[in-house]
Amino acid sequence: MNSRHCRFPPDALACSAARARRFAQAGIALCFAFIAGCASSPPSRFYTLSGAAAQPQPAASPAVAVGPVSIPAVVDRPEIVVTISDNEVWLDEFNRWAAPLSDNM
Repeated sequence: MNSRHCRFPPDALACSAARARRFAQAGIALCFAFIAGCASSPPSRFYTLSGAAAQPQPAASPAVAVGPVSIPAVVDRPEIVVTISDNEVWLDEFNRWAAPLSDNM
């Protein structure tokens, strides 16, 4: 019996079984494709801020004081935020700050 040509009423049961089998196989293939897509994400990387090494200064050099530093709300998040243009930013999902930015300032 050929399952590709299901035109006659006596073959209706065999035809529906063949269709069900094909749908099941397609569903299983889609599940494997979905699982493979989820398993292939790149690893996350974590970064911290660190200052440059302090250079020894002569005792007579003038001192500079820096006031309180604030973090804009657009970048106060775990993902690293990259400015693409004047009005567009990009969130890098796989490159993140290891700690809140306020802890690194």
